[in-house]
Amino acid sequence: MWYRPGMDACFRFGRAVSWSGALLGMMLGAAAPGCGIDPVNPDGCRSIEDARCDAVGACPGYESLDVDACKRYYRDQCLHGLSTESDPGDPAINQCVDAIKAAGGCAKAGTPCTISGATVDACTFIEHPEQFAPCTFLSPPAATSSDAGTDSADGAADDGAGEAASAEVPSGDGG
Repeated sequence: MWYRPGMDACFRFGRAVSWSGALLGMMLGAAAPGCGIDPVNPDGCRSIEDARCDAVGACPGYESLDVDACKRYYRDQCLHGLSTESDPGDPAINQCVDAIKAAGGCAKAGTPCTISGATVDACTFIEHPEQFAPCTFLSPPAATSSDAGTDSADGAADDGAGEAASAEVPSGDGG
């Protein structure tokens, strides 16, 4: 027989511990709702990344890109929103999307592209829109003074990143 006297006490103790753990978790959850700040304009992020996924296929190295897989990837990545401190607003996002689409047209035609009065390489614009006028709001926020070191030669802040961070378009090798 598998039942031994006194086992009821063990089961009751185990259930009490489980319920008290669940109750503690609920109380802590109520005391600290959410995970922090809300995402900044996830829909704007999706619009930008959808335009990039559509446009980048004409660029060298992306010819076999699965556009639908790219859009699915960024649909999920954009749940975190833009990597900006504040929402740039729909007009700024629309200008950026239009510029990316124009760069996509230039890439398909194989011609130089003029965006905001500057001639740019279309594929460079599509891959790194944060480096160009219509989309500069995509640059990640500057490092805080506690994160940044200083260059002793000129006193300029250095965030240690080397170059601006940008979400890269995934290669077309999966889906």
